[in-house]
Amino acid sequence: AQVTCGATIQEKVTMSGDLTCVTNPGFTVGSGGTVNMNGHTLTACAGCVGIALGEQGAKLLNGTVIGSGSGSVGVQLGGSGVHQVTNVTVLGPEIGFDILSGGCKLQNCSATGVNDYGFRSSGDKTSISRSHASGDNDAVGFSFTASNCFINENTASGSGTGFYTDGTANKLTRNAASGNEACIIVNGDSNKLTQNTATGCVDGFGINGNENKISKSVALDNGTGMSLSGNDNKLTKNTMSGSNGSGLILFGNGNNVASGNTNDNGASGIRIVGGSANGLASNVSMGNGDHGVLIESGAVTNELGKTVALGNGDVDLQDDNPNCGGNVWAKSIFGSSEVNGVPSILCIQ
Repeated sequence: AQVTCGATIQEKVTMSGDLTCVTNPGFTVGSGGTVNMNGHTLTACAGCVGIALGEQGAKLLNGTVIGSGSGSVGVQLGGSGVHQVTNVTVLGPEIGFDILSGGCKLQNCSATGVNDYGFRSSGDKTSISRSHASGDNDAVGFSFTASNCFINENTASGSGTGFYTDGTANKLTRNAASGNEACIIVNGDSNKLTQNTATGCVDGFGINGNENKISKSVALDNGTGMSLSGNDNKLTKNTMSGSNGSGLILFGNGNNVASGNTNDNGASGIRIVGGSANGLASNVSMGNGDHGVLIESGAVTNELGKTVALGNGDVDLQDDNPNCGGNVWAKSIFGSSEVNGVPSILCIQ
């Protein structure tokens, strides 16, 4: 059966041909509705919504939506949510997928050539997996101003920001961002990032918040590998290498950084610019242009244990505080050290 422009679908329907619609939205899928686009294309009017999913539990799959113009949206997920979108491609609008309601699930979708957002969600408990976004230099690939979202195995490239989240308890797993201005930006608390990669961005990872957990992630060939601002965050087994600047920049209190590799960066491997009571253990920082580990003046009472820092261009381990400022360096392996401008002071061990 052919879906018609302006219709509201509340049953299972398979499209039999392409559509070019002047209605806004092109058509709507409501409760109980499933539209299998069957490989067909809907071309929306300029500035319009291509397909709207309303009420609750609507489904859309297997097709392409083309949009254009100011205010245009490829697929809009509203109503009471819990919608499902699978194998849908959106081309050219300002926003590819606009998720306004909670509990929605998108899988194997793509949004390319977008002006503002590939995927934008303000709905909690959104799940997006195995999808791709790319767009203009100012666009955001995946944006979540929501909490308890699951973001898994997606890719974002060639945009202003690859992934952006602002909320709590979001989970980002095995996502890859490359060639963006900023690869992955996380604001908020208690988020969990696992096995994500950031490559070839000005900013690899930007983490701003408290009690976040970042593990087994890789930042490669960025301007800065990772900047972390906040308290009581935990970084475990991450790699930040090949940055033009520093591998890891840390500001905050009570953060824990363990078993990481920050090698071959242009500036410092690890740079602690402020805060106290941070714990760094069993990190390797070698072959960096300036320092293996640098603690700047005013960052005090931090603990660093079992650090390996060798072959760095300036000084392997440097503490800019007099007599290490209460920072504890223990069981380090290094070739050179400097404390407040003086080489080889015994408070670095």
